[in-house]
Amino acid sequence: MKKGIVLGIMMAVAACANAFVVNVSNIPEQLKGEKLLLINRLDNKTIASTEMTGESASLTGELDKPTYCMLDYSYDIGNGRITYHVPVFVANDTVSVRFIDYTDGTAKRSGGELNEKFEEIFAKVKSMLPAPEPEQKTAIDDYVMNQAIKNRSNPLGAYLVGILSSTLSPKIWLGLYHELSADMARYPVLIEESDRMRAEEAQEPGEPVKDIVCQTPDGKTVRLSDYVGKGKYVLVDFWASWCGPCRREAKESLTPLYEKYKDNKNFMILGVMTSDKLEKQLEALKKLHYPWTQIIDADRLAGKTFGFKFIPQIMLISPDGKILRRDLRGEEITRYVDEALNGIKAK
Repeated sequence: MKKGIVLGIMMAVAACANAFVVNVSNIPEQLKGEKLLLINRLDNKTIASTEMTGESASLTGELDKPTYCMLDYSYDIGNGRITYHVPVFVANDTVSVRFIDYTDGTAKRSGGELNEKFEEIFAKVKSMLPAPEPEQKTAIDDYVMNQAIKNRSNPLGAYLVGILSSTLSPKIWLGLYHELSADMARYPVLIEESDRMRAEEAQEPGEPVKDIVCQTPDGKTVRLSDYVGKGKYVLVDFWASWCGPCRREAKESLTPLYEKYKDNKNFMILGVMTSDKLEKQLEALKKLHYPWTQIIDADRLAGKTFGFKFIPQIMLISPDGKILRRDLRGEEITRYVDEALNGIKAK
């Protein structure tokens, strides 16, 4: 009998040793009644949840090791809902998260070594802002990269490598990713990003543009290669019906460019709709009446093929089918097209 009691106590202690508590405070009135989720980024599963009914809330559970997680919450914004993800590092301890600005996911973390390091790193980054000059931006990237390498064997390092994917070139980012320990490199968000970076690296300027199967609005099967590499410059615009910046770019940049060069036989604009359901794509085309050629990436493979995760993604393709420029936005779209067609060197 005593042996059973002792064994039960030992099992209870072992369970408690892996228990965590995440206390959230300063919850605003706008989030009352909304769900608060704690998501384990190792498998993207919810490990704790609660309804936010007051100014504070607690989430509890068990983890067998320190883990990079996200606190997720959503709320109404008039004509829809928006979701924010607050990074937090959870271990067998108590973590406190204080909301600072719920409209952009800003929060203050305390409790646990990794959360303290996180706050220290981003306080340093904040002190280096704003960073309009290339030298300043490079200094910030270098600092965060060094911190990622220092934390290569813990979840903070995995998180830092992840956020650097938006600022580093594929070659540099992939090199940094391979600095992570094997356990940290297993986070799905990083595996997905490494696949995307390799695709982007294979489709950098100077590389022949890859082919994808698409369809015309009337359902005919076509390929990207039916339009590019045919002896003319092609400005390819990957966009989606739900994308506000895509529509703005079409109105402010592509429409004037089309009017300027619509009679030039050495140039065309090609819209490629992607990342959306077919019926939504067809509905948008009927409503918007863009005058340039449009095809549909019905299988939604463009992002994986060309290594982009944000749209619009606008590329300038040479007459022989090589990528001249990618990630074009705003005035630079016209500048680089002018350079290609008229021999005017873009600044």
